[in-house]
Order: sequence, then C-alpha cells, then structure tokens
Amino acid sequence: MEKKVSKKEITLYGLAASAQSIGQIVPFTYVNMFMTDYLFISAGVTGTVLLIAKIIDFVVCLASGVIMEKVRMPWGRYASWYKVLPWIVATGCILQMIDTTGFISSELIRAGIVLVGYCCLHCCMSFITTARGGIMQKMAGADMNMRKTLSTRQVQFTAATTIISSAITLPAIQLMQPVAGESGGYLVVTLIFNVFYLTVMQMFVKMSQKYDPPTTDFGQTKKAATIKEIFQSIAINRQMQVLVIVYTLFSVGTQLFAGLCVYYYKVIINQFSMMTVVTTIRSVVAFGASLVVPTIGKKLGKKMSLVVGMGTYAVCVLGIYFFALKSIWILTFFLCLAQSGMYLYTGFGANFYLDCGEYGYYETGKDFRTIAISVMNVPTKIGFAIGGSAVSFGLAFIGYEAGMTVTPEFTSDFMMLIGLVPAILMFAAAAVAFFFYKLTDEQAEFYAKENEKRELEIANAEMAQA
Repeated sequence: MEKKVSKKEITLYGLAASAQSIGQIVPFTYVNMFMTDYLFISAGVTGTVLLIAKIIDFVVCLASGVIMEKVRMPWGRYASWYKVLPWIVATGCILQMIDTTGFISSELIRAGIVLVGYCCLHCCMSFITTARGGIMQKMAGADMNMRKTLSTRQVQFTAATTIISSAITLPAIQLMQPVAGESGGYLVVTLIFNVFYLTVMQMFVKMSQKYDPPTTDFGQTKKAATIKEIFQSIAINRQMQVLVIVYTLFSVGTQLFAGLCVYYYKVIINQFSMMTVVTTIRSVVAFGASLVVPTIGKKLGKKMSLVVGMGTYAVCVLGIYFFALKSIWILTFFLCLAQSGMYLYTGFGANFYLDCGEYGYYETGKDFRTIAISVMNVPTKIGFAIGGSAVSFGLAFIGYEAGMTVTPEFTSDFMMLIGLVPAILMFAAAAVAFFFYKLTDEQAEFYAKENEKRELEIANAEMAQA
C-alpha cells in the first residue's frame, strides 16, 4: 500500500543530510592543514598519503553499488546501511583529528593513522550516499515532484545548518584550545559534532524503515548484478557517461579550490579569524538562495540549471583569481554568488542520476537504478582523489612550508592554483553539459512511470506463481 510522505518525514530527510555535514565539517575543512601544520607532515608526504587513501576510496566507490546489490542485512535494503555505517564515519572523523605527535615520532605512522581515518569516513560515504538516494526513491516512488521536494529540502537544511557550522566551528575550536591545546581544539569539536550526527541518524533510520521495512523482500528472486553487467549498463547509457564527465570536471575544480581556501586565510592574507566571518556571510546568503534559487532551477529544467549553475561558479572563481587580493569583501561577494548559483542544480540532487537509471531500465529491462545512484559517488571520489591531492602536491610544487615567509612570487603562484586552474575545469564542465546532456525532464518522468508499471506487473506475476 502506498504511504503518504508527511511534512515531518520530509523535514527529517533534510535534517539527516545536514547533520552529516556538521559531523564531517572539521576533517573536511582542515585535514590538509592539520597534517602539515599540527602533525608536521610535509606537504609532499601529505599529498602522497591522501592520494593513496583516495585511490582506496575510489575503488570502494566503484564496488559499492555491486556490494549493495548483493549484501542483505536485516534492517531494510537501504536503512541497514544507515544503521551501521554512521558509527564508522564518526570514528573516521575523530581519527583524522587526533594529534599523535606526542607519542608517535614517525611521520609516516602519523600519516598512516590519518589514512585509516580518511578511509573510514569516505569509503562509508559511498554506501551512505547511495542509500540516501534509494530511500528517496522508496519514499517518493514515481512522483517526480516529491523527489524534487525531498532533494530540495535536503539542500535547504544543509544550507541552514551551514550557517551555524560556519559561525561556530572555528570559534569553538579556538575556545577549546586554551583547555585542550592548539591541536586538541579540533578533536573536541569533532567529538561534539559527531554526537549530534549519530543522534539524528538513529531518528532517520527509524523513519526510513516505514518505507524500507526490515521484512521487505528486496529482490531475492532477481539475479544480482555482476560487475560486468554494471559496466556494460554504463557503457551503453550515454547520458550517464556525460553526467560522470561533467561532475568529475567540476568536482576536481571545487575540491582544489575548497582545499586551498584555508591556506588563503591563514597564509596569504594572514587573517585566519576572518574565515569565520566570510564563511558565515556566505552561509547566510546561501540559505536565502536555497529558498529561492531552486524554484528558478525548476523553471530552467535540469540541463540548463546545470549549465548556468556551474558556469556561474566558474566565473566567480575566475573573479577570485583576478580580484580577491584587492579586498576580502570582493572574495566574499564572489563566494556568495558562486554558492547561490550552485543551488540552481543542487536542488535536484540525485535526480540527475535517478533519471539516467530510469532511462537505462526502460531501454534495457535491467534494473540498475541502485547502481545508477551509486555512480553519483564516482565523480565526487575522483574529485577528492585528484583535486584534493592537488592541494598538497600543488603547495609542494610552489614551495609551501609551514611557517614560511610569503613572497609576492609565492602569492602569484598560489592565486593561479586556487583560481585559474579550478575555473578552467569548471568552464569545461558547463560546456560538456550544454553540448552533450540530452535527457529532458519530460522524458525522465515518462520513464519513471513506465518502470513503476513494470515493477507492479512483475510483482503481480510473482504473486500469481506463488
């Protein structure tokens, strides 16, 4: 029997994503800087270790869809992953923020502990992100408006909580430092944030089991997808290929840009405390944009929202390259505009990949929609691997060392690294989306409804045989 999604459940769906972002914000924002400036690991070693971690993460990402198709846990097809993995995620966040310099002399061992923590966090996210998309599909069914509502509410809640996390994270760390030490402040705040994260996850699991109950027969009569079939399904799905290319280019650019921002405040302009002010302003503007801009995105449609949103971000990053050194308020303006532009398409969330999955199921008769959702993780993981590693390797290439004296030459090289290179990648992403992404919103809705009819026919046939 179809279950109506309540406003409370829509709210909790959004809150779960925002709680996740709060739990992870410290290692996501500061891990590179923490390794170089507190664990005293050289930029080259930091880049190498994180690259290894990201390669492991990428391999897990590729296998996650297959694993989720084959593994059966007793608490629901998707809800089970949310019941188990958040505990490992929280552990990974904490491991990355432990100052091991007082009892481990080896630089490589200290880096290895961060590697383990990184893998605990990021490898699990491949499964959690896929599970979130699966729960959205369970809650909304073929109702495309409900799918958009859930993904939009997720974006809005994340934007709202980012205001809080931006305003309090660095001040909270600095507040804890006189008590816990310079590095200990990062650990204490990470612990507090992850208590909140785990609490919300327990509520989310309870809600999601209404739509994904422990007793659900989730496809035991079906043959599980093989790795070969999964790669074949992607190989013949041209729109999925385009999406992967678009999001990969953009993700590499954004990860490089975001990873260097901490160094911009701390090293280039020597105003680390201003990071809180700027990110809070950006978060407030972003929250306002998240309430308005997704509506514009719905009018533009998924494709043009993707093109305009990514193109806007690229223009802003290029503006940062040319003008950010003149005034921190110019930087703030471009950051706010870039974030606002992103809400044109982030309001659709996993729907881009769900659309491609529905299209593939309709065309081939093979249900790889769970795999389609997991493909969404691939560009992100490549972005972390290439863009994230490029932060450390790029800093090493331009001669960064902790505590160094900044020269005009270093500043010029740094601004090229943080601005020009990411902007080129982002412009390329927008161009590929404009010229090659062809799947319309109307087609996606048609495929979803036809596939729902097919699923009902299969279920009725199986009941008749029983």
